[in-house]
Amino acid sequence: MHRLARSALLWSGAYLLLALLPIAVVLLTRPPAGRELGAELGALLGLLALGVLASQAVISGRHRWFAATLGYDNLLQFHRQTGIFALLLVLAHPIVMLSTRPGWLEYLDPREDTLRAVTLILLVAATLALVASSLWRTRFGLSYEAWRALHGALTLFIVAGGLGHAVMVQHYTEGRSPRCCSAR
Repeated sequence: MHRLARSALLWSGAYLLLALLPIAVVLLTRPPAGRELGAELGALLGLLALGVLASQAVISGRHRWFAATLGYDNLLQFHRQTGIFALLLVLAHPIVMLSTRPGWLEYLDPREDTLRAVTLILLVAATLALVASSLWRTRFGLSYEAWRALHGALTLFIVAGGLGHAVMVQHYTEGRSPRCCSAR
């Protein structure tokens, strides 16, 4: 196999492992039974979005130790396309969750829990701003330096906030034992 093809295959596999890591964690735990298929699908879409977004930092093209092998232009195009895919996953997550259980709309009501509601709304807005500012940086009049700072700050907020959301929801994280280590 050609060296470049081998390298691309290796890095693609590593990217997939990182992107699918949150779902792997779910598969290794025992989620509580009794939730609708739509709710599980919505949760998995959110976890996949988190994995893809977290993996984006690795493929930003700033890491010469592998970007040179794959080609900076190829890597940046892949980064762009997977960023748009991550946005679609982020948007699909609440749509599927709320279409399954419309009562969950209360989680977005600031009168119920202001911090939670505002954070969830800001996470979706930040993801939209991240992708929009990346696609239309010059149209928005952002210098490269300003865009890069905004891109980094939004990414950090989105990944940290998404991880916090996944942990605080507690569906997969509350008192679960891994399947490999349980007595069952």
